Amino acid sequence: MSNVIAGPCRPNVCVRELRKHGAEVYKHSEVCQFSYNEENHLKAVETKCGKQFFAKRFISNIDIRRTVELIGEDKLKKSYLNRVNDLEPVVSCFSVYIKLKENSLPYFNCNFYNYSSIEKVWNASSPSAENWPEWYMLSATQSKQGYRGSETP
Repeated sequence: MSNVIAGPCRPNVCVRELRKHGAEVYKHSEVCQFSYNEENHLKAVETKCGKQFFAKRFISNIDIRRTVELIGEDKLKKSYLNRVNDLEPVVSCFSVYIKLKENSLPYFNCNFYNYSSIEKVWNASSPSAENWPEWYMLSATQSKQGYRGSETP
């Protein structure tokens, strides 16, 4: 048995390191059910498309409440469930790396933070679907392959 990671795309460096240690990484594989052995240890996960993955260890990158739902509240201590339920939801982010054509944009040695309004500087954690993204950060690096920009909404 190996380690299985299921979930959306992860940075290549992380994936490379996980694979170096024997892990298998599956992207775009939404897990919908957990299966347990006789000792009540997680032995497999099943994806929405019906595929089963068996492993000794699993890594979840979904919301903690959804993970608890999949585990089953009966398998967790009440004190842990209370702590999870008391957590406030937080904003998540992702990065988009874009390689631009050489000399198409002058290099800038700083980060730019853009907000939809001055109020969002202090309150950008509650975006609405029609106004998303309320803010983003733009940074740049120079590399041997040329200029590369990165946006984090």
